[in-house]
Amino acid sequence: MARSSGSEKRVLDWIDAHQNWLVEFLQSLVRIRSINGQEGDAQRLVAERMEAVCDSVDAWEPDAALLETHPSFFATGQSFAGRPNVVGILAGSGSGPSLLLNAHIDVVPAQPENEWAHGAWSAEIADGCLYGRGSLDDKSGIAMMITVAMAFRECGVRLAGQLQLHSVIDEEWGGSGTLAVVQRGHTADAGIILEPVGPDIFPASRGG
Repeated sequence: MARSSGSEKRVLDWIDAHQNWLVEFLQSLVRIRSINGQEGDAQRLVAERMEAVCDSVDAWEPDAALLETHPSFFATGQSFAGRPNVVGILAGSGSGPSLLLNAHIDVVPAQPENEWAHGAWSAEIADGCLYGRGSLDDKSGIAMMITVAMAFRECGVRLAGQLQLHSVIDEEWGGSGTLAVVQRGHTADAGIILEPVGPDIFPASRGG
C-alpha cells in the first residue's frame, strides 16, 4: 500500500464499515457445495466478484498434460473440466514489489451430514460464529482477499506493486490448482497463503 497512514486508515475504516458485506459473501460461498472436483459453481461466483474490483481476471481450466510434466505433480488421472482457477489482478504503479494472496475454493466432503449441529452447507450464524463446510478452510481467505481488493478500489488506494488474488482448486487433493497458477506465470515477489493455521503466522513452509 502507499506509505501513507491516511490511506491505511481509510482502507481499514472501510473494511470495518463493510463487515456485513464480507460475511454475506462468505455465506454465499459456503452455501455452494464446492467439494473437491466440483468447484465450478463457486469459482464462477468468485470470478464475478473479482471482475467488479480487479483490473483483469484470468479464469482457466488447468491442463492435466502440462501439469504432468512438472516434477512436483503427483495427482495423476484427474480431470479439470469445469474446474477453473481464477486469478484477479490489481495493477500497481510499477514502483514496488508484487504480492500475491492465495486461497483455495475446494473443500472435503461433509459426511455424515446428519451429525452437524448446524447444516453443513447452511452458512448459519449462531452465537457469533458462522457454520458450514469451508467457512474457515478456506473460503474465509477468498472472502477476505476480495474484500481487501474492494476496499482499495472504493478508497482510491493504488498499490506500488501489482496485487494478485488467487482462488485455486484442488488444494485438498494435491495442490494442482496452485501448481497450474505458477505454470501459467502468475507469480510475484512475495506471497501470502491464506490457509487457517490458528493464531500464528508461518513465514516459511516445506510446501506440497
